[in-house]
Amino acid sequence: MENHWALTYSARRARRYVQRFKLMSYPALFWHLREHTADVVVLGNWTDWTSNGALIRHQVQQNGYVLKERIEQAEIYTLPRQAARQ
Repeated sequence: MENHWALTYSARRARRYVQRFKLMSYPALFWHLREHTADVVVLGNWTDWTSNGALIRHQVQQNGYVLKERIEQAEIYTLPRQAARQ
């Protein structure tokens, strides 16, 4: 589970620092979305607060996740059955 703070912080640190402390970065997040390592992605009001909220949402949808449900400000995306990890 990651939140917007790790992404914001890692974008301002040297790559070796991000790797050493295993912070989530935007390239790593996008890799996980492409590889479908997460079955569920939840985007909420904090994600939209960041300047990259729209970019993250686009990547989620671009990589095959579909909107399953909205609860208040949160959007819950899941993978269709055939795309889910085995």
